Amino acid sequence: MPPQTPKHIITFKLPNFLDEWPYECRLHPAFEVVDAESKQWVNEYQFFGEKSQKVYDAGRFGLLGSLACPLRSEEFLRVACMFSHMLFLLDEYNEVADPGMAGQLYHIVMEVMHHPYKELDKRNKLGNLVQGCENRFWQQALVLTTLDAAIKSDFVDVFDEYMKSMAEEAHDREAGRVRSVEYYIRFRRVANGASATAALLRFGLTIPEEVLSHPVIESMTLAFVDLVWIINDMHSFAGEFIPTKTVHNIVAIVMAEHDMDVPSAMEWNNNFAKFRVSEFLSNFKRLPSWGQAIDDEVQLYLDSMGYLIRAVDAWSFETERYWGKRGKEIQRTRVVTLDPDMEPRKALLTKQEVERYIAEASSSAKVRL
Repeated sequence: MPPQTPKHIITFKLPNFLDEWPYECRLHPAFEVVDAESKQWVNEYQFFGEKSQKVYDAGRFGLLGSLACPLRSEEFLRVACMFSHMLFLLDEYNEVADPGMAGQLYHIVMEVMHHPYKELDKRNKLGNLVQGCENRFWQQALVLTTLDAAIKSDFVDVFDEYMKSMAEEAHDREAGRVRSVEYYIRFRRVANGASATAALLRFGLTIPEEVLSHPVIESMTLAFVDLVWIINDMHSFAGEFIPTKTVHNIVAIVMAEHDMDVPSAMEWNNNFAKFRVSEFLSNFKRLPSWGQAIDDEVQLYLDSMGYLIRAVDAWSFETERYWGKRGKEIQRTRVVTLDPDMEPRKALLTKQEVERYIAEASSSAKVRL
């Protein structure tokens, strides 16, 4: 059964498993310019009404992209900020989608991923946003690599899994299904977008496949993926848990499976995250050498992961998406109060709006569904 809405006020301490994380907050120097560009890129499609647009803008998704890649080029930063916007916009679609709608969204997005230069009807808002041109997401990302590079197909494959996971989540919501902890961990590695993010960090690099598949690199990548979704679930828990509904959140699922209260489930989450922190950091000393040129790129790849983990946590206090205007206070005190009467975060798109966007895309002869 899904965990029930609490009937009384609950207070707990927010875990701080990154207290000894060596990567500090560091903003990319081109933040202001690229952040403004990425906002304009999304907003020109007018997905939201005026009120929802203000809430979306308070998400500060360009800030997340800029904190995530302080060492990378301005061109990479542009792609990272666009990717951040795209993931959270897709999340808004997914929040209200039923399984059939999620399946249609999958086809719209993956058609663009497989055919990035195919002309799209302008009514296909989501397809055009994903594909873009000039300084927009997928075409701009491809500029960072060669069309025959392995990373292109690797990214498409992992993004395919990410889009399919949305349909599975929609099925779970419809059925009122709560997954086991073991199943959820495997699922979340794909559904959070963290695996796709790890793949995106390879754009602009030329690390050979045999290096990326080395057991130490694979272990660090998996630890990175887990930390990204663990941090996200920790911050999003309060807003997702208040309604009596099935939730895809590790804290709520641990509560349901192990019959724990919120503080105990948070401590479970803290212990799991600490294990992943240790795994990521301790593996640095186990890295072999592949020669100076490759070693330098591997270091940049792993440092990019390190900064991104810090970025997800730090940004979660800056955005109003999870904590509203209380983020800085909660960051300072780590004390969280859940009130059963508090208003949960509302979806920014209605089901009717998403249905309309899908219908407009489907009506275009240039989009194959």
